[in-house]
Amino acid sequence: MRHLAVLLPLTFLAAAPLAAAEPVAVPSFRSIELRGGGNVIVRPGPARVTILEGSSRFTRFAVDRQGQLKIDACNAQCPRNYDLTIEIRYPTVLPMGVKGGGTITAESGFGPQQSVAAGVGGGGLIDLRSVTART
Repeated sequence: MRHLAVLLPLTFLAAAPLAAAEPVAVPSFRSIELRGGGNVIVRPGPARVTILEGSSRFTRFAVDRQGQLKIDACNAQCPRNYDLTIEIRYPTVLPMGVKGGGTITAESGFGPQQSVAAGVGGGGLIDLRSVTART
């Protein structure tokens, strides 16, 4: 009986699907707008967008004529309690905005920036505390 108590939790772990990171192909972009929820983590590195949690089946990515990467967190088929986490790597801190909820966080590792621009409309949070900027 003791062995069964040890094996039972391991059975559930083996049955649980592991979430895999999903690379997202997007054209070149110069700013970021998160719309409708979710979390975006901005890290220094070559330009790349990856869904860490969630799916491109429910989240839409588009780049407009001005070069703004627009992320619509949840489409009409989105499941209840949908969790979305996106990693964006970019060499510099881009202008960014949140519209209608969600969070964008810039992680440490960026060099000093000349300027940063951020805006929130209709709720949300942008955390740039790890970034040093002149303006």
